[in-house]
Amino acid sequence: MADIVKSFKRINFFRGFLATEDDLNEGENYHVMKRALHNRVMHAPGVVPHFLKGMRVCQRGRGDLSVEVLEGYAIDGQGRDLYLKEPVIKTIDPLEFKLPQTVYVVASYVEEPTDFVTYKENPQFKGHKRITEGVRIDVIAREPDINFEVELARIFLEKDVKAIRDALDPLNPRANEIDLRFVPKAGVAGSFLPPNMKAELLSLFSLQASLFAHLGHVLKVSAALDVLHAIITVQMMLLSGYVDFRNLFDLMQMIVELQKFMILQIDREFASLAKAKEFATFKWHIESIKFDRK
Repeated sequence: MADIVKSFKRINFFRGFLATEDDLNEGENYHVMKRALHNRVMHAPGVVPHFLKGMRVCQRGRGDLSVEVLEGYAIDGQGRDLYLKEPVIKTIDPLEFKLPQTVYVVASYVEEPTDFVTYKENPQFKGHKRITEGVRIDVIAREPDINFEVELARIFLEKDVKAIRDALDPLNPRANEIDLRFVPKAGVAGSFLPPNMKAELLSLFSLQASLFAHLGHVLKVSAALDVLHAIITVQMMLLSGYVDFRNLFDLMQMIVELQKFMILQIDREFASLAKAKEFATFKWHIESIKFDRK
């Protein structure tokens, strides 16, 4: 399917057309190939965030050598749809791998003929009425090839692994913890942010831009200019329709980290400003922020 098709031919029905099963199957295959072509060239392959439960991989409740893959939707590098309608439990057997090593939880497209029928009146007419599309979840030892499988998680397994758990720090998972940092995100056109939330964010960033412009340009806190430029960038992304729940928290975390650097500079170089009650309150709020990626 990844090969370039020389041309597409649609079925053209006319009076007296004697349609065979080959004609009808080719007509169905036309739409399958057209959709795959669109997915392949118009959307980046990967998991679609925030649809259903984003095919998220998480630990089992009791903590063992199994992981749970939640419902979701993804597109592989060939443009095929991977629609997982219900959670899947996958047990990882350490004996299948040469530990210590990194293993990968992947999803791949599968299909199979189903709904087989035989007509009693004429038994020679029989066959499968449907092709059921599905998703297979595997744990492999090599890096995934996006054309054939989509990475959902990776885990560095130690030799004496007893349980697989969610990462305490998602940005720096430890051994035997589920690492979601390398999950490819499918390209989705447009923003799903509600209009009222977009307006509120633009208003908030406008106020923040004025504050950090004053700190940077008037009070000469150089690190405040980095915060200002980051805020301006996010404002432009909002206006261009590139911000929603897929990336909003990552962008906010970037701004918060820049504000922490600014706080360090003020504490070191601006003693009078650091003693202000308002600054102490601001500092407390920024340092209290925790981002939960779950």
